[in-house]
Order: sequence, then structure tokens, then C-alpha cells
Amino acid sequence: MLIFSALGACSSGNEDKVNEIIKDGSIEEIISINHIDNGSYDVLTTVSNVYNHGSVSYSYVHHDTLPSLGMVKEEGEDGDGNVQTIEVPKDYELYITVK
Repeated sequence: MLIFSALGACSSGNEDKVNEIIKDGSIEEIISINHIDNGSYDVLTTVSNVYNHGSVSYSYVHHDTLPSLGMVKEEGEDGDGNVQTIEVPKDYELYITVK
């Protein structure tokens, strides 16, 4: 699962990391992509929270079905230090444009 949160108070020097959301006139977007077990599609979930005067004044959840990107081979190490090559679902890359 991939999660992204944007539009909040950012620490200097690292614009993509949010430490705390300013809840007086801000919008929080949470994006996640879940691979469905049969591997034929993925589900994109977008949660939008609108903050006003310190609390959520509006919130909605939107789901989209996306075609799966297939499988890719990756090497992984188990708890005993054995390296194995396994197939995992390929992840989408997310690009966010804020205007």
C-alpha cells in the first residue's frame, strides 16, 4: 500500500514531509493504492479532509479502479538472512500538482 499526504505545515529543508497539519483553513489529501488479490486491478482511494477553525468541516472518500501494472521480480531477505527472488505487484508512481 502506498500513502501520500500533502498540503500541510512542512519542515524546512524537506518539503515532502508533513510534521503537523495546520487545521485552520487547510486541506489534507490522503492517497493510497491497494493491489487486489487476483492481480487484475488496483484500487486508488483518495480521502479529502477540509479543516476550518481547528476541526474537519468536510470529508469525503473516493475510490477508483485502475488496471494492474502486472508483476515484477524483486529480491528479498527472510529473517534467517536467505535472499530470495519473489514476484510482487508493480506499484504506480504518484505525481501531485498543486495550483
